[in-house]
Amino acid sequence: MSADASTATPDYLSYRTYTCPPRPHPLLHPTGKTYISRSLYDAAAALGESRNATAAQRVVILLTDGQQNAQFGGDAEAIRAAREVRDNDPSLVLMAVGFGTAARDTIDAIVTPPVSRHSLFASSVLDIAVQVPH
Repeated sequence: MSADASTATPDYLSYRTYTCPPRPHPLLHPTGKTYISRSLYDAAAALGESRNATAAQRVVILLTDGQQNAQFGGDAEAIRAAREVRDNDPSLVLMAVGFGTAARDTIDAIVTPPVSRHSLFASSVLDIAVQVPH
């Protein structure tokens, strides 16, 4: 039995939300293929569309547990792409959080200066809250 918005009760909607979660998007699960530069380009493009619509600060936060795979140009390509993104929109702030095997030198080269404020390393997502200035 399916329910549409006109027949769904709050109980039914809660049941669906907690017992039948949506399937994850195929691009949003670990694949072992880290493509940092593509992520930076996509995020900058998405935020660039709102450039004239708002005066709000635009920030890209990269979360990664790895290094850009060689098939995508390796870390050197990720760093080059980050510089291009920053040069194309100097008001955009790139921040990064590295987990596990993330390469500190690469993460530090990707972020918008100052590195001490925009480059973080953590063992878990919960550790980020301790490091982020309030």
